[in-house]
Amino acid sequence: MKTRFLQNISASALVKLAFVWLVVGTAVCLTFSQGTVTSGNNRWTPVQSYDGKTPPPLTLPEAYEIALDRLGEVTNRFYCLTASCLEMTNRGYTGWTFCFANTNAQRARIDVYFDKATHLSPQSEEVLFKKN
Repeated sequence: MKTRFLQNISASALVKLAFVWLVVGTAVCLTFSQGTVTSGNNRWTPVQSYDGKTPPPLTLPEAYEIALDRLGEVTNRFYCLTASCLEMTNRGYTGWTFCFANTNAQRARIDVYFDKATHLSPQSEEVLFKKN
């Protein structure tokens, strides 16, 4: 006469086995539910926020010079249309943003953060650096 595996295990062993599976399952679920670990969903920078009542840590002329350096030769075809300050509402992305345009009404945006790092979106890079 064959018996099933679970019929040969005592009740206390089944409870222990269920508890172990519960702990392992919980650990796996918690691990996968974390997602990407970042610094409070902020960009890592020493200047996480900016108080609009004080002068910015990076002046507009300094930021504009950094933006022009990042753009290089394309500044011969593009001109600065707007400039504005990114405040603390941008979750760590504090700095200046510049919008550049050309005579074909194409626009590109470059961000210059207060720690002097720059960012161009892929769309802006395509507009600025595409081969004619």
